[in-house]
Amino acid sequence: MSQNSLSNYLERFGAKHCDGDTLASVVPPAYSAILDENTVEKWLGLTNPELKALIKARHIIPLGKPRPKTQKPFAAVYILELRKDREWLSAARDIITNHWRKMNAGRKKKHATQIG
Repeated sequence: MSQNSLSNYLERFGAKHCDGDTLASVVPPAYSAILDENTVEKWLGLTNPELKALIKARHIIPLGKPRPKTQKPFAAVYILELRKDREWLSAARDIITNHWRKMNAGRKKKHATQIG
């Protein structure tokens, strides 16, 4: 990829100025059309539990029909499109917020029963 086309690519996906580590997380490797969960987490700025919550809510769809408790593959073009979709990102944030509310409510109930 030439320097000019790399600059155009980075501007297209919102990363005008970045260091080497950020660049590696923004620019997909050559010929990598299928991403693993770790890469998707980096590209979308999620933690593993947050990505799992989005998968469970069917807000992000892995490729094929992966078996439960296995790494889920994702299409790179799909993930890049989601990164640019403001409505999808907003809905994802709502799903993640509700996920953590439920998780924390369960912890509070468990803690209260242990104390009293």
